[in-house]
Amino acid sequence: SAIDKLTRTLEQVKAEAAEEKKAAAESKKALEAKVEQQGQTIKLQGHTMEEQGQTIGEQGEKIELLEGKVEGLQEMTSSLISTSAARPSEAVQTRKFVRRWRIVFVVGALVPHGFALASL
Repeated sequence: SAIDKLTRTLEQVKAEAAEEKKAAAESKKALEAKVEQQGQTIKLQGHTMEEQGQTIGEQGEKIELLEGKVEGLQEMTSSLISTSAARPSEAVQTRKFVRRWRIVFVVGALVPHGFALASL
């Protein structure tokens, strides 16, 4: 009977050990699945970060192009300003032209009257 008790205790211990071993295996599988899932999540995050990096790179290239266009426009504007400041505008030139010809017509109209007055 003592041997039977020891045998039953040994069988109980073996059964408990088997259950613990089974629980440990299930826990290990669950952890491995969790680690694998986290690995896939990290891969997805890596791809997302890579795509964001490419997007940032593309935006940087667009910004550089826009900056180049802005610099070109600034150069064109400054050259237009400098050339327009160097020579008078068309309006100013037209006014000078009209003023000169007005003087010519007025003098041309007064000269015959001057001769007519002088002959009196």
